[in-house]
Amino acid sequence: MPGFTIHIAIAKEYVEKHKNEIKNENEFIEGTIAPDLNEEMTEIAKNKSVTHYGKWGKYQVETNIKEFLEDEKVKIDKDYWKGYLLHLIVDHYFYNKFFI
Repeated sequence: MPGFTIHIAIAKEYVEKHKNEIKNENEFIEGTIAPDLNEEMTEIAKNKSVTHYGKWGKYQVETNIKEFLEDEKVKIDKDYWKGYLLHLIVDHYFYNKFFI
C-alpha cells in the first residue's frame, strides 16, 4: 500500500494544481492520511474494509468510492473529506492499475 509519504506527496501536488479548490491544506492532508492513520488508532477501524470502504484481505484489495460518497458522515465540500477521497483514489489506482 502507498505509505504516508506517497499520500502526502500526491496531496501536496494536488493542492498546488488546485489552489482555488482547496481552502485548508492542513485539513486536506489530514484527510489524505486518515484512512491509514485511523486504522492504527481505533478498534473499529482496524479493519481496512471499514476505513477504505471496500473489501481488503491478503489477496483482495478494493475500494468502493460510491459507498464512500453515499456515507452520511461524508461532507465532500469539506477539505478533509476531499483528502480522504484522494486517498481512496490513490489506493485504487495503486492496487488496480499499478500492480496489473
